[in-house]
Amino acid sequence: PAPARVDEADPCKVEERGLLIMEVTNRRRIGVSEGRLRYAEVTPGGPFLLSSYALDDDEGSGWKLEHQVSLRQVLADGGYSAQAAPQIAVLDPVDANIIYLKVGKDVVVVDMHNGNVIGGCRLQGEYVSLVPCVLPHWLGSSRIPAQGTYQFSYVFSFAFVAALLQMFCASLGRIL
Repeated sequence: PAPARVDEADPCKVEERGLLIMEVTNRRRIGVSEGRLRYAEVTPGGPFLLSSYALDDDEGSGWKLEHQVSLRQVLADGGYSAQAAPQIAVLDPVDANIIYLKVGKDVVVVDMHNGNVIGGCRLQGEYVSLVPCVLPHWLGSSRIPAQGTYQFSYVFSFAFVAALLQMFCASLGRIL
């Protein structure tokens, strides 16, 4: 059946539709990882099942379930408590096994293949959305200015990425 039309003249109906769309977008995400189109969703209740799918390679006509984990147990084992359904923040663009979730005021990194939490950080402000990005390989050996000066220093890519993540988590509230 076709979806019911929203009466644009009725502000209550428009608001209800907006809330429904927000609820659905918080628990579903689509993106590209490892060069394939992928989709993930988390159930709104119960054990909070997180499922990840990849578009079928052969025909592109269907979705293949790749991983499914019970988030309530995975998050508890990782030291996080999920009272409400976690929100899918980002699908990792490089590793299809990795999904970033918003759990309360934290961003938590879940390895779907091993079914465990591998990292996380506290958000400093109101969460709106995260954007996946891939840094160019040459960035790790580039000269970047040191904070507050015009001097340049060499950085290793891991340290630089860790610093970017820390700055992102610390300043997310100010940016949004």
